[in-house]
Amino acid sequence: MVAEVSGGMPSVSVDTTSAEIVRRVYGRIGRFLVNDISAGEDDPQMLPTVAELGLPYIAMHKRGNPRSMDSLTDYPQGVVAAVDGYFRDFAARAEELGISEWILDPGFGFAKSAEQNWELLENLSAFRHFGRPILVGVADKRFTRTANPFATEASATGSEYAERLAGERGADILRIH
Repeated sequence: MVAEVSGGMPSVSVDTTSAEIVRRVYGRIGRFLVNDISAGEDDPQMLPTVAELGLPYIAMHKRGNPRSMDSLTDYPQGVVAAVDGYFRDFAARAEELGISEWILDPGFGFAKSAEQNWELLENLSAFRHFGRPILVGVADKRFTRTANPFATEASATGSEYAERLAGERGADILRIH
């Protein structure tokens, strides 16, 4: 059985969009944290499988796939509102299926322009109303090489700056690599 960190969260996270992989890993190690960059959209069995096994889950916002996502950055009502709406829908699906432990990942670098990524980071606290931990992965993203248009300091670029800002704006978990 996998050790758990404080609060009952497993100490192992597996990145996958496949329910079959989730079942295989669960059969080998038991409880773990599922990190799915598709929030269940790439495999229709993912969310039912996570619910059935009672696993904690990271749901990330994205559009398209690696080849198409850079062209899918149009958010007519704004990126913050769009991501919020996405997670409102996800929260309803998760509740319906019985997924009680989930973490919100706004999906920095996935179908968002540099300015939209900075806007999400600046407004991270807008997602607090979900009552879920917020995970931020900004290390080595293309947008961190551009200046934050909302910042007052001239050196407002880089992964370290973005990670510090994420902490100040309410991130509970930083994914660093």
